Amino acid sequence: MRAITTRNAVPLRHESFDDDAEKIVATVLGGLDMARRWDDRGRISVKIGYAVAGSLAGLALLTIAALVHLWLVGRPLSASIGEWPTTFMLVACSALGAGFGFAYEARRRRRRVRT
Repeated sequence: MRAITTRNAVPLRHESFDDDAEKIVATVLGGLDMARRWDDRGRISVKIGYAVAGSLAGLALLTIAALVHLWLVGRPLSASIGEWPTTFMLVACSALGAGFGFAYEARRRRRRVRT
């Protein structure tokens, strides 16, 4: 209790009661600068994981579209539009999927910070 009398201006708000209470306890115990283990903000491995998952999802959607094209037309997608446009579509779907993965990870992180 003596430690709390030397601390001043640690807020306790209704909107963020859990985080504020955790900060007060950490201040009293002297561990305010310690990061929470479950807080994965800034971890590059999490961001890469979401980017890879998004890229795989984009490639899976392109594969499904190519299979539907094969079923409807009776020839591969590369025979219909050419080799380089098919390659461009593979790269573009992979990049767009990775972008969507990054965006989803950022939105998820913002949502977790707000709650």
